[in-house]
Amino acid sequence: MSSTPAPTQAGRPAVPPPRPVRSAEAGLVAVLLAVLVAWTLHPVLADPAHTLLGDPDTDAIRGMWGFDHIRRSLLPPDTPIWSKEVNFPHGILALVLPWTSSVLLAPLGLLFGPVVGYNLGMAVILWAGAMATAWLVRTTSGSWAAGAALGAGMISQPMLLHAVADGTPEHVALWGIPAFLAATHEALRRKNPTWDSSRVRSRSRSRWTRRTTPSTPR
Repeated sequence: MSSTPAPTQAGRPAVPPPRPVRSAEAGLVAVLLAVLVAWTLHPVLADPAHTLLGDPDTDAIRGMWGFDHIRRSLLPPDTPIWSKEVNFPHGILALVLPWTSSVLLAPLGLLFGPVVGYNLGMAVILWAGAMATAWLVRTTSGSWAAGAALGAGMISQPMLLHAVADGTPEHVALWGIPAFLAATHEALRRKNPTWDSSRVRSRSRSRWTRRTTPSTPR
């Protein structure tokens, strides 16, 4: 009984499926990027309770207030977009940025207070952006090593570090973009969509031929 070989496209060999994600490799990259973030921010993280991340005369205090404001607004009757703590007693409708990151990091402020919560929150945001970038590179290239290199490059990106020193976490919280692209790419890959332009052209040509070729009588 002979076996039929798998069909190929246009005479090309079949492309092997990408390797599955290994938790050990992902964990190693996560630890390496966390160490790099800790080393980058070590002057502040060495004493996070008495040092605020950011240069003097910047928006660092405003950034810390935003994190703490979102945390307090999670308690009813306030909401993350409406609070009576500003413009009391009438309250205010405001979207403090970065909103999603502030909501997710609210437990840090609850456990450690506004100063430590802000310092740790900025470190987590920086690490999340690097890790999401590494995941995106891994899903497109199949290499965690390449992902780790690009993630490390994101941590050391000058404009990103300027935003850290300037106290503008909304310019650092970029993790959602590479995470969304990586998740979308992974979802499309698992459904095995066909984006072969040569097959599209050949199908279009055959349909055009069938429409334009006159039928011959039998």
